[in-house]
Amino acid sequence: MEKHALWACLGGLASTVAVSLVVAAFGTWTGFNLFSFSLWFVLPVGAIACGAAALSGFYLVSHRTHLKPGWWMIAPLTAFAAVGYVSIYYLEYQWLTLDDGSHAADLVSFGRYLDVMLSSQEMRVGRGGQAGFALGEAGRWLAGLQFVGFMIGGGWIYWALRSARACLACEQYLRERGSRPRFFRNADQANDYYGLFDHDVDSDEFARKASLGDPKQGKSLTEMMIRTQLLDCDGCHRQLWIDRPSVFNGKEWRELPELNREVIIPPTTNVARFVRGNGLPSWLG
Repeated sequence: MEKHALWACLGGLASTVAVSLVVAAFGTWTGFNLFSFSLWFVLPVGAIACGAAALSGFYLVSHRTHLKPGWWMIAPLTAFAAVGYVSIYYLEYQWLTLDDGSHAADLVSFGRYLDVMLSSQEMRVGRGGQAGFALGEAGRWLAGLQFVGFMIGGGWIYWALRSARACLACEQYLRERGSRPRFFRNADQANDYYGLFDHDVDSDEFARKASLGDPKQGKSLTEMMIRTQLLDCDGCHRQLWIDRPSVFNGKEWRELPELNREVIIPPTTNVARFVRGNGLPSWLG
């Protein structure tokens, strides 16, 4: 676990550095900070998105190495989010060139730069951000709100790991091996497909029912849609078949969660060919 935790931290560090560089460069060249975008003045969606992106490396490595989330993750996630947020301002400070060609970093300290910059922020509203007004001291409160948004983005990474599906047998994260929609003109056709697991997975009747449902919604009236997803465990090679039905009410698709089903496929059987139309890679067959 210690080795995997170290790799996860390195992945988080790498993505934090990358996102900080991109956001700071974009802000320097365009004058717009991506993390400053807010909805209704108080919802820092830009900061939340940047915080999640900055910690994406931590998530990817953790998921790849099957590292389970724990309370110990809170410290590095919080640290990386804080470092990423401050790094964006610091990089902009280092790259800021004044009209006379001088560099801000040669004239004022980073602390003084932050003080002036935060107190002179403007809030732009409307499509294209044409209108705007000075925030004054409220700019510091806005910066604090954006910092909280960055932290929320990091917290989302923790939540994503906590909610990721894992194998009940060996506790490794499940990976998606395929998915497909199935469109049916009426409930009778959908019910025919839903009898899929009344048959052995190696039988011809299972193969017939597994192929039911149009992969694309046709021009004719379609009443039901079932989205099939197949997850696979790298450890024990058990597969999880998931069906999520929806019904069309004339205007939109409405999910039917009470009809959702999940079926565990024994490790001796591979049913991916019924979900993925392009066949299987050699290492999965």
